[in-house]
Amino acid sequence: MAGNIVKEAKRLGVKVVAFPECSHAKRTLFKFWDEWFGELPFERASILQLIDQYIREGKIKLKKGILKDPVTYHDPCNLGRNSGLYEEPRKVLYIISTDFREMNPNRKRNWCCSGRRSSCCS
Repeated sequence: MAGNIVKEAKRLGVKVVAFPECSHAKRTLFKFWDEWFGELPFERASILQLIDQYIREGKIKLKKGILKDPVTYHDPCNLGRNSGLYEEPRKVLYIISTDFREMNPNRKRNWCCSGRRSSCCS
C-alpha cells in the first residue's frame, strides 16, 4: 500500500500527503517511510495536524461555540502515545464547543482503545 501511495503522490506532484484518522497507518507510515523510500518530494501529515495548521493559518475558519452539548475526547493510543498528537483535536473541540469536558485519565495516561494496555501502546 505504501509504495502505491508514494508512486501516486509523485505522479500527481502533490506537496502534502494527508493521512486520514487511521492512527495505525499514520504510525506505520511515519515510522517506516524514511527507511523504505528515503527522502520524498512531499510532506506527510496526519489530517489532524493539517487541519490544525490550516486553522492557525486562517485557511479554515470554524464557527465558535456551535456545539452547546457537553463534548469530550478519547486519545487513541497510536495518535497519542505513539505519535504525540494530543492537542490538535482538542484545539478544534475547544473552538466549536462551549462545554468541552476533559476525560480522566487523558493524554499519555489515557486508557488504550482496547480498554487495557495492549501491544499497540508499546
